[in-house]
Amino acid sequence: MSSLFTTNSFIHYDATFDRFPCPVFCFLFPVPCPLSPVPVQTLRPADAQQDPVDMISLTKGILGRLCEFLGAEPGKIHEGELAAFLSYAVAYPGNFLPVIDSYSVSCSGLLNFCAVAMALSELGHRPRGENEINVVGVGTHLVTCTRQPSLGCVYKLVEVRGNPRMKFSEDPEKSTVPGKKAVYRLLDSEGHPQLDLLCLSDEPPPQPGHTVSCFPLGGRHQGAPRLAVTPTQVTCLRQEVFSKGQVRVAKE
Repeated sequence: MSSLFTTNSFIHYDATFDRFPCPVFCFLFPVPCPLSPVPVQTLRPADAQQDPVDMISLTKGILGRLCEFLGAEPGKIHEGELAAFLSYAVAYPGNFLPVIDSYSVSCSGLLNFCAVAMALSELGHRPRGENEINVVGVGTHLVTCTRQPSLGCVYKLVEVRGNPRMKFSEDPEKSTVPGKKAVYRLLDSEGHPQLDLLCLSDEPPPQPGHTVSCFPLGGRHQGAPRLAVTPTQVTCLRQEVFSKGQVRVAKE
């Protein structure tokens, strides 16, 4: 059996205050652990006027009724995943938004989430899992051509309603640059590319004949020298094709 814990919360568990600090991003990883040793097993109702409730017993009772109602197979539910969801919910009852695809969305993740969310609601807390799905994006494998059947790529969130967003990671190469971007290709007088320039979308674009000073991507943290380039031509590489539910590409 294995359990899942939110990475940052597991690493930075504060024994002094018996709580998990809130992580900026929640990633789950398997840790050998049965359900019973979850650090915190009880949760006080939202009105704080009643005694703490045993969340494991409450959630398991709801989960059993869910399986019976939906005709789901209890044997396919991962208790380690449920243990992780319970730890997360007890630590942050007003900010419960887990990842449900660690094992199987339909057989385990969704059922575990619903059971924990219903338990929170029964105690007067409001989970944050009611997200609207109103767009379909490209997944990990983007079909390209026969010689290269798929393009491995991952999309990362960089902005929400005009506010920059960033992924933090102990590995600098996995951290992202926040904010909506624009990409320009700088070319010399013969039309040969000099470099591709990444900048924020609201920054002034580079102009032909004007020197551009920049750092190699990630190079500033590695002591790389600043680059100075004077392009003869500038081409915008980023073309907006879909925005706010509308296709932006002009019809041919």
